[in-house]
Amino acid sequence: MESLLGEVGAGGRFQVQLVASVKFADMSLAWGMMQMTFAGLVPDWWCQPPEAANSSHGNWSRDNTTFHICPVSNNSDTCGEVVFDDSVQTIVNEWTLVCDLDYVKPMVTSLQMGGVLFGALLGGQVSDSLGRRPTAYLAYLANLIVSLVTAFSISWRMFAIMRVLIGVTLGRISGKCAMAGCQGASAGGRSSDQSSGTGQREAETKDTLERLQEVMEEELKAGQGRRYTYIDVYRGWRMAVTSLAINFIW
Repeated sequence: MESLLGEVGAGGRFQVQLVASVKFADMSLAWGMMQMTFAGLVPDWWCQPPEAANSSHGNWSRDNTTFHICPVSNNSDTCGEVVFDDSVQTIVNEWTLVCDLDYVKPMVTSLQMGGVLFGALLGGQVSDSLGRRPTAYLAYLANLIVSLVTAFSISWRMFAIMRVLIGVTLGRISGKCAMAGCQGASAGGRSSDQSSGTGQREAETKDTLERLQEVMEEELKAGQGRRYTYIDVYRGWRMAVTSLAINFIW
């Protein structure tokens, strides 16, 4: 199959432009994955005594005695509230995600990756129904909308839900195949690049297209009446090794 695609023209200018445009759009995938690395940064924080709350910190200083010390309900004399280093703005000091809420940051990251897993599984099924290209466009649009809504989150719970939805869209985007999204366009790209080709070359291209059509018909007949599942990805030693290698790299 690869040799046939090579004869049709699987590496022309059209394919280069296609891959470049898809990878440029995939920058949103990298940023979405890495965003919690920056948004979840824990700035330095101290426990401020009550007497320093209404003054210019008085004799209170941000030192090791109050550094990362959580307020205690039965000891309010020494610790009144948490004060953050205001040189850094993240979700941690936005919603005071320390002490009793220190579990929120890793939970949000885990929920996002769960959304990525669900999106990758769901995206394959939706692509089979609607097509790869429309599904990819919908995923990009949904990622843009959800990311904008996330920026206006009013609580960490809303932020966590939005990160799950972002993970779903990222799972669909990461699960697509750049070249498979435009299958059938190879011949068009090659012919447009070589519109001034000779009649002999056009005849060879036509013959190759006929051979590709025959291969496709044979594959359709072989799989007629059979429903493929994710287990088929690991059927056969070569397919299993390839799938496991891709899973490990991912």
